[in-house]
Amino acid sequence: MKISACHCRECQRRTGSAFEVAVYWMPEFRKDLVAVALGCFEEPSSLVPTQSVDEESRMGWVALDLRGGD
Repeated sequence: MKISACHCRECQRRTGSAFEVAVYWMPEFRKDLVAVALGCFEEPSSLVPTQSVDEESRMGWVALDLRGGD
């Protein structure tokens, strides 16, 4: 399982936030994956992002403490 914080403009627009955190997603370039927004889970605080993507679009005030992963 991969938990990503995405900073792309598309995710920013879709969520109305500075970034989106998804556990699994289905971007056009990876048809074998399906997205589930972190907030959909009963206990979202137990799922911590392990990677940050599209950082060139990251808001300058966003700082994430990523705990690593695979």
